[in-house]
Amino acid sequence: MAGLVPGAVKERGGQSTEIVAPAADVAALPDALDDVAAASVPLNSLTADQALALLDDLDAPDRTLLVTGAAGGVGGYAVPLAVQRGWNVVGLARETDREYVESVGGRLVTSLDGVEVDAALDAGNLRARARDVVRPGGRLVEVVTGTTEPSDAVEVRSVRVQPDGVRLAQLLAATADGSLPARVRETYPLAEFDRAYDAFGQGGRGRVVLLP
Repeated sequence: MAGLVPGAVKERGGQSTEIVAPAADVAALPDALDDVAAASVPLNSLTADQALALLDDLDAPDRTLLVTGAAGGVGGYAVPLAVQRGWNVVGLARETDREYVESVGGRLVTSLDGVEVDAALDAGNLRARARDVVRPGGRLVEVVTGTTEPSDAVEVRSVRVQPDGVRLAQLLAATADGSLPARVRETYPLAEFDRAYDAFGQGGRGRVVLLP
């Protein structure tokens, strides 16, 4: 099983070999997906998916979406999920991330100079800089909540991820069949959780997973 257990945001969270969670918040793993790959999916994929849902009602003729942090944890899922929703995706990331961004259907940009889009999903925490490239009548969705003021022409919404076992099952299935990437960077034994948190804090692409 895989699932998302919400809790307080802290520098170093808790870890355990067992946990109790509501049945509605978890999903069975597809046969083709192993535990390690599955562990990388729930938090970031559900955050990206729920952020994109806040754009589904937007009437945008060009359907052009900026994803900041397009190769990061949330952004790396937002790009392929947005493409599947019919968006033309502009992904802001480093030049070294070009292969990944383009492989999941985005168009890489390394600067916001000259960029104009119908909407933006700010997974890179650029705040007003991301809002200001959205055309009048568009919308910015923040992953970090409550930090950006709306402008006269651009609405701002925020995503606060919630467990969703039904949708998670679909996202796990998409990971198993290759429609979504499995993004594991490193694994550590549970007893070495300090090293895992240190590795996560150093940054990088993909999730750091603790193994029981």
